[in-house]
Amino acid sequence: MEILRQIKYKPARVAGGYTDRILRVDLGSGEINIEKLAPDFKDKYTGGRGYALKLIWDGTTGETRYDSPENILVMASGPLGNEPGFPGTGKFIVGTISPMTDTFIDSNVGGHFGPLLKPGGIYISSELGYMAQNPILALVTPIIGNKKVMFPIPKHSDENIVLFKKLIVAGKFKGVIDRCYPLEEIVAAYKYVETGQKTGNVVITVEHNKD
Repeated sequence: MEILRQIKYKPARVAGGYTDRILRVDLGSGEINIEKLAPDFKDKYTGGRGYALKLIWDGTTGETRYDSPENILVMASGPLGNEPGFPGTGKFIVGTISPMTDTFIDSNVGGHFGPLLKPGGIYISSELGYMAQNPILALVTPIIGNKKVMFPIPKHSDENIVLFKKLIVAGKFKGVIDRCYPLEEIVAAYKYVETGQKTGNVVITVEHNKD
């Protein structure tokens, strides 16, 4: 295998699950750069999906298509990446402009790449989690390892609302719907959600009687 380009770097310190750095690779020129992010970047755009949304929003326009030179392919792990005590932490997010919808799309990928991005971090959740385990994990994880779970109280953020409004108006945000159930099958919908296997939203549809 031929090495086309490489750089030497010193691994950055992980703080709060992040290094505040991203690696940019220009596939056209082969140029590789390490870019420092603002310290509050991770607070505003938490997780691999948050990073992908913001980086693609900043680096593309409404005219960008999947094969445009300026299109970006983001690969990012969440703050709990490489934490072996929790299922799914080996995954990472891949985000880009979709060739089918011409808007933002993302998917998660398993394997070893996510954990290799960094040695650890903090997982932040604003919900109880499947089986209501998150409050317990917030108490236990600092004791059993060098990672921790934070369970903050959700708060309103005008900045995030404005960002999502811009994404929707620009056609770059599309809600992910896992399954749709009619109102008559709402019990089945709840049971599916409780399995913890859903990806995206589960929608209950209501048909209005025109008579």
